[in-house]
Amino acid sequence: MVGAFFPTPYPDELYYSILCRYFVRSASASSTSTVIKLFGGLTVVSTTLYYPTQLNCIEKWVPPESGITDKMIIEKHTLYPYLLLSDIYDIYLKAEIPLDLFYERKARIMAGKIKLLPEYLRFCPICAEDDMSVYGETFWRRIHQLPGVVYCTVHKTRLINSSFRLKSKPYTLFPASDVKSDVKLQNIPAAKEPDNLLPYKESFLVIAYESAWLLQHGLYIDRAEKMRRKYILFLKEKGIGMVYGAFQESLSEHLHNYWGTGFLDSLFSEISDDAVHGFFKMSFIYNFKPIHHILVMCFLKGSLEKFNESLDNKIY
Repeated sequence: MVGAFFPTPYPDELYYSILCRYFVRSASASSTSTVIKLFGGLTVVSTTLYYPTQLNCIEKWVPPESGITDKMIIEKHTLYPYLLLSDIYDIYLKAEIPLDLFYERKARIMAGKIKLLPEYLRFCPICAEDDMSVYGETFWRRIHQLPGVVYCTVHKTRLINSSFRLKSKPYTLFPASDVKSDVKLQNIPAAKEPDNLLPYKESFLVIAYESAWLLQHGLYIDRAEKMRRKYILFLKEKGIGMVYGAFQESLSEHLHNYWGTGFLDSLFSEISDDAVHGFFKMSFIYNFKPIHHILVMCFLKGSLEKFNESLDNKIY
């Protein structure tokens, strides 16, 4: 066990961030040696931002009385609840494998479709300042790393890219406190740059709030046939039939009218995805990324929560 050095997770803290704080506390000479100590060998730790990777190690890190469990990490400290919305029909792995490997493999399959990994880790400068005042350190939050989330849901502040380039350093633990150094975060040049997304701030905040809701409730959404039937029924209520070609064109037109073309262009440019039309095909429910579900569910019922609560007892 790594014992008392292993940190207690903060609310909404990424699994990766917890490992980063352990690296700081252990006073290890390098993050590489810390990774080897934690996992028993060199492991790509950048994936812990999204996947519940090697959760079998938790019992080696902390005693049972700590309250830190694999289930807790999966639900509250990875993006698994968010990713799960892309798995509409609950395609479970049939092989009998340990639970931690089941979650890891399933999350990898879903994230492979979604291509979530950002180029840089992101943070809110006000959150970071508050963390330093309250905890004496800051940490990486799940919500700040999600596609389309460019404003903090708490402070409504534009998120800032850290200097840490994730893809080029997959074996490196980069603590969030390192972005602060001894300089006030407000003095970071990126924090003073003009906000080119300001005209669409309210719409981006809706995406952020809905993404945050999905992180909290994604494990409990009925993603089976009931969701598909809801989609068909609610689309018909909007006058959108499931006729190939006409469906794609009609839904695209409605989404542009609801969200605004300028916002959609900015959103998909921000997440490097120009597929706002391409995913809305006859088999749309199989191809949606979580961001597409958010856009369509909000258009149909105003929010993910209202969509998922609507007609629950009447859809069979």
